[in-house]
Amino acid sequence: MRGVYAILLAAGSGQRMEAGENKVLLKLGGHTVVYNAMSALEKSGVFEKVILVVKEGEQKAVEHQLSGISIPYNMVTGGKERQDSVKNALDALPTDAETVAIHDAARCLAAPWLIRNCVDSAAKYGSGVAGRKVYDTVKTTENGCITGTVDREKLILIETPQAFSVPLIKDAYEKAYADGFYGTDDSMLLERLGKTVKLVLSEDVNIKLTKPDDMGYAEFVLGRRESMRIGQGFDAHRFEKGRKLVLGGVNIDYEYGLKGHSDADVLIHAIMDALLGAAGLKDIGTQFPDSDQRFKDIYSIELLRQVGELLTKEDAEIENIDATLIMERPKVAPYIDAMCENIANALKISRNKVAIKATTTEGMGFTGTKEGAAASAVCLVKKLG
Repeated sequence: MRGVYAILLAAGSGQRMEAGENKVLLKLGGHTVVYNAMSALEKSGVFEKVILVVKEGEQKAVEHQLSGISIPYNMVTGGKERQDSVKNALDALPTDAETVAIHDAARCLAAPWLIRNCVDSAAKYGSGVAGRKVYDTVKTTENGCITGTVDREKLILIETPQAFSVPLIKDAYEKAYADGFYGTDDSMLLERLGKTVKLVLSEDVNIKLTKPDDMGYAEFVLGRRESMRIGQGFDAHRFEKGRKLVLGGVNIDYEYGLKGHSDADVLIHAIMDALLGAAGLKDIGTQFPDSDQRFKDIYSIELLRQVGELLTKEDAEIENIDATLIMERPKVAPYIDAMCENIANALKISRNKVAIKATTTEGMGFTGTKEGAAASAVCLVKKLG
């Protein structure tokens, strides 16, 4: 989204983790902690760019661990304290930044929906700070003795992300430094100025990786949260004179095109249905009905892009797509690489996640007699929740 940025803090020492290295470089679920944190920001689908705060001398190590992350990011060096690191990142925001979400890489399990909710709150109210309710009874103590009970209904455990209007949080930081004040989180800098801070309710699994035992729990949460789902799709269209032949978003020189309300790209339609099915969403006929003139002769790659956005909102990540074109003529082998590129670009996934094949039916059936073309697709999707 234009004007929406994230600050990801990955410059801590992690001494309590007792790992001998920065905890953001530790492995978690097959990736590093910093990769998982960046992936969560990417999956939220709301950020134009991330300002990634790293320790001096760790820039190359962190960059190496982010292979496969497609969201743009810039690196800045961290400061002595967390607040100094955030200030460095705020200073690096471009002039068009309107909303910023500040997030600790150590909270790499933050759900994409939580990140979006914080950003939405900041856009509407100026702030949106993640926090969860307290369910245990809380006591005050003195000299090893319990002295009272706190009303837990008024208590919240504050987390990140914490999202704010950029002018609001920059002003709070400037005044904090002018007063020599250091807070333990970003919202505290607004509180001291009497500003209203909006709460966004979080969940118990948005833990902060602090101690060695936290890594084991985080591995358990990742395994419980993610599920692999398979979707399959099929489409067929009749050939017709006077139509362009579009397959995989590629215009192919042929005497016939495919008949349909849109551009009748059977390959893209099969892939769309496979993706929608894997994500548990309704089919393309429901999403893009042929009774709607908005979709008349539309380029199906555009519809595929919208399907990709639907999957992002469902916290569904595409693992791979395997599709087969079924037609006698024309031969499409020279166009397959371009088709794969079109599909990968529309869905914002790696090219190696897309495979397309083509076959004939040896003269049998409607494809064999060149009455039409068909396509089938299978996809694997990793879905959160």
